[in-house]
Amino acid sequence: MKIRKLLSLILALLLCFTLFACDTDKDDDDDEDEDEDETEVTTLVDVSGVTGSKVDVPVAGADLVSGYVDDYFIAIVGAETVMDDDDKESIRIYYDFTNESDESTSVSMALSTRLEQDGIENDTAYIYDDAVPESDNKYLDIRPGCTIRVAEEFVLTTTGNDVTFTIYDWLDDDEELTATFTPGSLPGAPSTDFEITPVADPNWLAGLSDKGDVDDYYVAIGDAELTEDWDGEQAVRIYFDFTNNSGEDAYPGTLEYKAFQDGVELETAYVYDDDVESDDILYDDIKDGATVKCSEVFLLRSKSNIEFEVSDYGDDAIGAEYELY
Repeated sequence: MKIRKLLSLILALLLCFTLFACDTDKDDDDDEDEDEDETEVTTLVDVSGVTGSKVDVPVAGADLVSGYVDDYFIAIVGAETVMDDDDKESIRIYYDFTNESDESTSVSMALSTRLEQDGIENDTAYIYDDAVPESDNKYLDIRPGCTIRVAEEFVLTTTGNDVTFTIYDWLDDDEELTATFTPGSLPGAPSTDFEITPVADPNWLAGLSDKGDVDDYYVAIGDAELTEDWDGEQAVRIYFDFTNNSGEDAYPGTLEYKAFQDGVELETAYVYDDDVESDDILYDDIKDGATVKCSEVFLLRSKSNIEFEVSDYGDDAIGAEYELY
């Protein structure tokens, strides 16, 4: 009899512990539900025809795939079908490149790209008749903190199978960003035109003089004037004196001359003006100790200030800034 009472007591205690444990689990579940309610959920963009590593971005005007590759932020923002100059079906991919390193660089110098289809790397497409301005931006230097939009074209195969576009650090294959597109279901070109962000007070030339030694040469930056290229587009001509102190014949073009507006390099303008001899001296041999007046012409992009920089492709550099009126 005592044994039965003891067993009954033990069973009762076990039942109490079981009920207590269940109630505790329920409280924990309620706490988890409350935590989930407090977490802010960001909606990711679901674009038909593209897959990849997405980031938390607002739905309106969002990119398709984006992320960091080394010190650069890449946002792939569109893809469309185009025909190359040989009438081959091709794909044009748009992406924004933000330079978050501490020095100026171009996309072509910082990163590499490839497109693969059916396990084979696709050829670059050559498109001149239907070219877009973004196609040339890959080779322009971008100042730290600035962004440019780039377009690249590749020839598609006739299989119609998915293609994988990869942007990677050519020094480190592990640093990459990929996006997969279905040729028959592309998201299209970006819905809005890209605009370079104006920089009211550029300071990338801070600390540089407008004249001095650059490698074995002495350069003094002079005046600038507005002009037009052979197509009638507005351009700027910048003058500078080049003195050869190298001890041998040398040409002024051995140095690097670049102009910028809003932190983005300006393209060289093609001008045919026989009256401006200084435009044609850049690649003439100059005797040691001689000084010549040279000039470079660049296409203007806006009314923002112009930065002109002369360097030896390294640390030696001088610069000057011009304000447009």
